[in-house]
Amino acid sequence: MRLTRSHETKTAPLGVALLPALLALAIGALAAVEAGGNFDLTFTTPNQIRVGQTGFNYVRVKCLVTNTGTDPDEYDILRLYQDMPTGWETSVCLGGGDGGCFAPFVDSVYAGQGPCDFPSCANNVHWGLSPGASDTISCYFTPNGPEGSGYSALRVRSAGDPTKMRDLRLGIVTDGVEVLIVDDDGGAGLQSYYEVAVPGGMIKGTWDRSVDGVSSAELLNFPSVVWFTGSTIPTLVAEDRTSIAGYLAGGGRLALSGQDIGFDLCDPASPNFSAANVTWYETNLKSRYLNNNSSSLSLLGVAGDPVSGGINLAIQGGDGASNQTDPDVIQPRTAAATVWTYATGGGTAATRILGSGYRAVNLAFGFEAISTAANRATVMNNILNWIGASLISVDDDADGAAVPAAFKLEPASPNPFGPSTAITFELARTGVARLRILDPAGRVVRVLADGALTAGRHLHGWDGRDGAGREMASGVYLAELIVEGSGSERVRLVLIR
Repeated sequence: MRLTRSHETKTAPLGVALLPALLALAIGALAAVEAGGNFDLTFTTPNQIRVGQTGFNYVRVKCLVTNTGTDPDEYDILRLYQDMPTGWETSVCLGGGDGGCFAPFVDSVYAGQGPCDFPSCANNVHWGLSPGASDTISCYFTPNGPEGSGYSALRVRSAGDPTKMRDLRLGIVTDGVEVLIVDDDGGAGLQSYYEVAVPGGMIKGTWDRSVDGVSSAELLNFPSVVWFTGSTIPTLVAEDRTSIAGYLAGGGRLALSGQDIGFDLCDPASPNFSAANVTWYETNLKSRYLNNNSSSLSLLGVAGDPVSGGINLAIQGGDGASNQTDPDVIQPRTAAATVWTYATGGGTAATRILGSGYRAVNLAFGFEAISTAANRATVMNNILNWIGASLISVDDDADGAAVPAAFKLEPASPNPFGPSTAITFELARTGVARLRILDPAGRVVRVLADGALTAGRHLHGWDGRDGAGREMASGVYLAELIVEGSGSERVRLVLIR
């Protein structure tokens, strides 16, 4: 798994220009390339999307160009487009030391062997590689503006054979985002239904799953995650399931939407069915898949439910996506409750889950198909309010309703924090309890309390140090409360140095 906090930052140069050191990287004089040569290249990166921080710091997305042809070659580099919040910028830097960086307004770097059909071709630099050689092209994002997400795309083209070109879409999401939207619809373009529905007072960002996967360590940077799969199959591949399970185990707050997730993982008629997938679905989503034929595109809200609020919904027509054909029918298991039912047949269309230290909402239909923008906004607001509430533990041993535990771990305050924060919990009765700090991998950083505690309210401070008194690095940590005989809860902490 990639660790979020390993992203590299670099102070932004005020006068960004190509340095003379770049010229030392040029390979000979390739002004005249012989006709009929063998030219090809690869353009790759291990992380197309990274988590970064806002401000005048560059977040580097490092890419590797390799000459896979048999002849020396030079390369044109074009920034195809940018889609970023106001104030954000990107710069292209060449060479392993990133010594050759261009100003943000430079859209292209040209090998100089005309004619040039790229914009701003004045930057004709003979950047090239010998056969089999590799070097870096980095895209530096400067998220100097609001928290959120931004994307840019680069194209590398062979000067020897302009028909040989490779593109990469690159992006970052800043770690101040409060609601991360994971766009996993296979390029169906449904993300705007989710982005617009998030309440205006909340900071949102979008992770394009078609560009790059997202690990549990990356997800743990974000207090709430809204993950949608549209109508595509497969829905959640093995990497996604691992990430979601890790996020929930770390105390995450998840809303999951997609009409075929249950079918894809749990139906014997699905090519992706397996017993392990059924176990994953039932263990993490506390829901049982019944069938993929709801026979209804009308939903009835459960009276008094904090998510549905008793609101009835249509998931066809209006200004929704109108992309539902056969939403799944599911059933709540232990630690879950029905939120909506189908008007025909009465089967469950959505559940809300009180897991061990996490909250989730499982929509067995596509949120994007809700027929009015007003209802989508109301539903999103209710979901985010509910999953963002304080956690209670549950008994996961048998099917039934969620059972409140005899303790409550509250969100830390302040959070994010630096240098210290307060962690508060309540015990309904005297008992043995342990409060400890974990890193995202689940390793114990420090034990704050361990032993018999009286009933009532308890407060413990954490100064961002481990058990040996060493300062911990900025990043995401977890406060875990374990109460003997009752279970455990976790809350997310963000330490900023």
